Amino acid sequence: MERGQRSRTTDAEAVDILDAAIPTTPPSEIYSVTHKALALRTRSLPALTTPAESSGTPVVGCWSSTQRRLPPRLRQRLAVHDHDIEAIIRTHAKARMVAARLEDTAEAFDEIGEIDLAIKWAKQATDFDRGHQSLKAAGYWCGLLEKHRPSEALQARVSVFRKWPSSTLTARLHKAAGTSWPDFRDEVVATLAASPTDAVLFAVLTLKEPEFAWSLAPIFPASRHSPRAIGLHSSPSPRDHATFHATKCLESRCIQMFPDAFTIGRSAR
Repeated sequence: MERGQRSRTTDAEAVDILDAAIPTTPPSEIYSVTHKALALRTRSLPALTTPAESSGTPVVGCWSSTQRRLPPRLRQRLAVHDHDIEAIIRTHAKARMVAARLEDTAEAFDEIGEIDLAIKWAKQATDFDRGHQSLKAAGYWCGLLEKHRPSEALQARVSVFRKWPSSTLTARLHKAAGTSWPDFRDEVVATLAASPTDAVLFAVLTLKEPEFAWSLAPIFPASRHSPRAIGLHSSPSPRDHATFHATKCLESRCIQMFPDAFTIGRSAR
C-alpha cells in the first residue's frame, strides 16, 4: 500500500474514533480522545497540549495554531462538535470556490440543528453554477425545505426544474405540486419539448399517460429521423442519430409497458 493510501486510511480511522466518542464523552475529555485518534494517523505531528492540560480548566472550541495542524477532517469534526459556526465555515467552505464544499457546510449546520444556516448554505451551493455539484446540492436544498419549511418547497422545486429541466426533476416537481400540478403542466410540457427524450419519459413513467406520450411522437419527425432519411442526409448530425435511437428505445419501452394503449394509438395514427 502506498504511503498516501495509508495516510487516508488512518485519517478515516481517526475521524471514526472521534465521531464514536462525541455522543458519550464529556466535552472536557474530547481533546484527549483527539490525541488518541492522532496517534493512529502519524507521529510527525507535534505533540498537542490540550486546553485542560495547559490551563487546568477544561475548554472546548479553542482553535489554537497547534490545533490548526490537525488533519482537515478532524478539524471539521471538532468544529461541528463545538457548534462553532465560524470554525464550521472556515473548515468546510474554505475559499467558497467549490459547490460541493458549500453543501458540506450546509450538512454540518444541519447536523448541529442550525437549520436556517443549513438552508442558506445549501441554497448558495445550488446557485453556485449549473454544474453537477450544484445539481446535487439542489436536491439537498429541496429536501431541507420539504422537511423544515414545507411552504417553500414547491417554489424551490420549480426553480430547480427551470434551471435543470429533465424528466427526473420534473417527476420531483410533479410530486411536490400534488393537486396544483395542472398549474405547472403547460410550462413543463413546453420546456421539455426541447428534450423529447425527457418529455416522453416523463409522460410514460411519471404521468402514466401512454396516449399522451405517443402524442409527443411528432417531436421526432419520422420523415427526418428514420434510418432511410438519415442515410439521405449529406451530413446527418449526431443529434439526428441520437434522436432516432432515442425514439426507438422509448417506443419499445412504452409498448412493453402499455401494449394495448399503444396498439390503439398506432392504428389511430
